[in-house]
Amino acid sequence: LKVEWAFCGQRHPTPGLVCKEFGYCGQNAYLEEWFKNYEGRWLGDYEWMPAQWDEALTKLAAIVSSSIFMSRADMLICGGPAWFCSMLRSIWLVPMLMYFAWPIASLVPAGFKTHVFAQIRALGQTVSPPTVIVVANWILAAQFALQIHMRVEVQRPHGIYTNATYSPVPAATGKPRVMVTRIGVWARVSGVALLETIWSFMDEHGRRTGDAFPLELVFLSIRIRGTDTNQPLSYKDFSFFHACIFWPWDVMMLLFNELYTMTVPLLLPERAWMVRLMAHAIQHTPMNWWHLREHAVAGSLPQAFGPKFPLPYKPWFEHQTMGLEALSYWYELTDFMQFPHLTYFESLPDMLEKLRTLDVPRVRRGMRSYNSHTLRDSMEFYRQAAAELLQP
Repeated sequence: LKVEWAFCGQRHPTPGLVCKEFGYCGQNAYLEEWFKNYEGRWLGDYEWMPAQWDEALTKLAAIVSSSIFMSRADMLICGGPAWFCSMLRSIWLVPMLMYFAWPIASLVPAGFKTHVFAQIRALGQTVSPPTVIVVANWILAAQFALQIHMRVEVQRPHGIYTNATYSPVPAATGKPRVMVTRIGVWARVSGVALLETIWSFMDEHGRRTGDAFPLELVFLSIRIRGTDTNQPLSYKDFSFFHACIFWPWDVMMLLFNELYTMTVPLLLPERAWMVRLMAHAIQHTPMNWWHLREHAVAGSLPQAFGPKFPLPYKPWFEHQTMGLEALSYWYELTDFMQFPHLTYFESLPDMLEKLRTLDVPRVRRGMRSYNSHTLRDSMEFYRQAAAELLQP
């Protein structure tokens, strides 16, 4: 089977990255400008909705109709946002696979969400041309079930495109290097306190044992004490680390899946600690855990008949009614808890001890096995999906 493909659209996290890392170097300047104008934000609401919907749709139709490649395409894969997939389908009748890693109506103004929900539900029911909807995690699947009353398939991101595998390179001191993910992003100013506290525990280890801590920790996305780790890293750079201390700050974090695919050992805070961090972030800050924030995610289509939502909690954080038990319920369904062969720590001293005693070969064997069988399952699903979408 010969497949000709083209990639269009996404500029995040930096222009040109998909060309440099993945080889998707085709450009459509008109479409990129369209995305910049209508999809170029990550917080708040789209101010142009709904008043400029028709204008955006007309411009998109003109761009698509001018593309020779699009005119010949047999199938379309749309990675969201959901409102864009529905808009695209309304002007381009072609079989479509939609893969969502974001909530259905994130950033959509509250008064327009029902419109988007209705369009995605209608898309999921089309048979001519057909549509297949896939989501990246179980929390999204729960949101789809409550918001548009549909069951959707869950398939993990595999990150095979990284073309990198675990190849640790020690620091100049000879110590294995461990990356600590982006505390400057999720913890902001308090990330400095976390960093200083970890360093103090490492110093205390040296005073107690007479030996320096045997691993070198590299804190990403910080600028302190003459250290600047804000520069972007390639997947190959990530593969050079001995292990990764991973602090989740949203339901879906693609770097986690990519590192898991590379079989870089991952250490995370245990569940009770993470749930408290989630509750504090959602209740007291405007940052992080956007996929569970009520104002960004909540809403659903009215339903005249049919079964009620079967789960005990709504799949977002309701400030007035939701407590730690509900957050714990949803956190349990994230990849950070569902994936096997992860290492959890209960405190910063415990984190350092788990790092020091980590059985890397055993952990990586388990990760390879899980990668293998989940990839096999995903390949079988996508073969069936392609057959359904491309059948005469």
